[in-house]
Amino acid sequence: HEDRVQRKVDKLSDCKIIYMTEIGAPSAASLAQKGIMPIKVKEVVSIEELLQKLMETLKKSPPPWLRKALNSE
Repeated sequence: HEDRVQRKVDKLSDCKIIYMTEIGAPSAASLAQKGIMPIKVKEVVSIEELLQKLMETLKKSPPPWLRKALNSE
């Protein structure tokens, strides 16, 4: 199981944020260790809606983890 999770995390290595409806603690930890923030949503939402919410957050006061992700490039 760990190898399968690690392969998936490696494929997502160029991402900073991942939205999902389900994730286990070990998978979330693996993503976080690679600098990828897993965000759990309650229901399936369009990426356009998620991006709109993200842009609104950026205009206001982004949380520290988001500021760090944006400044790490």
